[in-house]
Amino acid sequence: MYPLGRKMRVAKTLTLAATAYYPGPENNWPYSTGSTASGLKAGYGIAAVDPKRIKLKTPLFIEGYGYALAADTGSAIKGDRIDLCYDTYDEAQQFGRKTVKVYLLR
Repeated sequence: MYPLGRKMRVAKTLTLAATAYYPGPENNWPYSTGSTASGLKAGYGIAAVDPKRIKLKTPLFIEGYGYALAADTGSAIKGDRIDLCYDTYDEAQQFGRKTVKVYLLR
């Protein structure tokens, strides 16, 4: 998804509590539309954030995950939390809960 062949700089570094989700019905029923709060398709490389903390559509680099885009929100994602999207339910379950460094890019 990023960096799309361009150099990016770190604008800010955050330490956040991270969880993972799968956009299918196993994690989101009955709300599993496959779309994010920003209108993009949910999948690997999409992160759910608190838009009061991280602006939607901000490019990110997350240690242990890679490049992502802040493109989704969640009712439980408030403050110093981030939810990382995975392409399968099993991958999301295996991630568990971790503390990660998140680099906001520009």
